Amino acid sequence: MTNLTLGRAIVALPPHGRTLEEYLRAVLAALPAHTTDAGASAAQFLGLLAAGRDGPLAPFPDSRPPRSEEDEVRCLSELQEQLQRQIVDLRGLRAAGAYDNPYRGFGLNAPGGDRWYNFDPVGYLSCACSGALGVHSGIEEPLALLDWEHLQGFFGCGRCYE
Repeated sequence: MTNLTLGRAIVALPPHGRTLEEYLRAVLAALPAHTTDAGASAAQFLGLLAAGRDGPLAPFPDSRPPRSEEDEVRCLSELQEQLQRQIVDLRGLRAAGAYDNPYRGFGLNAPGGDRWYNFDPVGYLSCACSGALGVHSGIEEPLALLDWEHLQGFFGCGRCYE
């Protein structure tokens, strides 16, 4: 599979009625079943994102996990923490009324300090594909494995890529 093939498959996933917070909680719950010690194959990753549409939801995190000093993901537990931070951020933004802000697409700072530009699953996935997979560049590259750095980049771009 290539980056462009994967990106097209991701944005072609059928829509669903979940909020972004719910979607990410389902992705969080499905992470262990769709990854290996090295990361995820393109097919595993597509399965992970599809599981976000209708899979069971992970419990809401008790608190926002702190960032590590290096802020890079090297294993499953660190990717889980990245998603937990995003889930807590989204809940905080909703509680603060950010979803009612008509200018939220220009970016809002979450209570945890991260800046957000995407607030629904379609926008999140589309921007993640553009930023992390280079879908809009048109440059096709083989993609056998998404290592932890790729996975971190994908979910990071979902949050902040415009």
